[in-house]
Amino acid sequence: APVAKLLCAPAAEDESSQPAPFQDEYVEPARSIPVSDTCDVLVVGGGPAGLSAAVAAARAGASTMLIERHGCFGGCITTVGMETLGWYRYEGVVECETGIGMEMERMAARMGGTVKWPFNSSECLDADYFKIVADHLVSDAGVKPLLHTIVVEAIHEGGALAGVIVENKSGRSAVRAKRVIDCTGDADVAYLAGARCTKRDRRERMGVSTVFSCSGVDKQAFIDYTETNPATYKTWSRRGGEWCQQTADKEEHLRSPFLQEEFEKA
Repeated sequence: APVAKLLCAPAAEDESSQPAPFQDEYVEPARSIPVSDTCDVLVVGGGPAGLSAAVAAARAGASTMLIERHGCFGGCITTVGMETLGWYRYEGVVECETGIGMEMERMAARMGGTVKWPFNSSECLDADYFKIVADHLVSDAGVKPLLHTIVVEAIHEGGALAGVIVENKSGRSAVRAKRVIDCTGDADVAYLAGARCTKRDRRERMGVSTVFSCSGVDKQAFIDYTETNPATYKTWSRRGGEWCQQTADKEEHLRSPFLQEEFEKA
């Protein structure tokens, strides 16, 4: 019995084993990290801008790497569903017939990944299929891809930007580059590098591209409705400036997919 009592007795508290009091900050110990890659040009952000920058750099002869935080390239096209590069392309618009942007659209069309927009001359991209188009652009140009990767810090050497520190499933590592191009859309690398950044008032910022897809829609009935109740750029401003568009008046008759009144009724 005395032994049993001894075994069941609580252990004496050791003050040195107690956790430290909670603090608002934690000092991360210094450590060495591997340099996972080096290149001439490092592009951060694999949306349409990043794809264009990386492909252009590689075609110019630079060893190029493209970092993207998601599991695919394409940015707003593939991860948001904004299925166009040129929604403004109406009949009679003067534009350049060359360039990587046009190349993206034409490649998608050749691969069967587009449909014609109903009210202008743009090609509507298949958001999911464009992932394949983007992969072809990257591989054909010889760009080295790095997906599922986030840039967390900038590397400075001699007063210049010399690369970035990244984190992904493989851990934390450095990517060294002679030139770094920020195509994150949020100036992430520029901010980490110490560049002066300005955050505008909420009312002056760009609107977020909120896109959704749905099934079970009577497509023909929808098209018939939009033909019977056509919306134009002028319609965008009919609600007292909620979606006020600054135009040169000559654009006000152009067709637009503005459906605010219909959504409010729904």
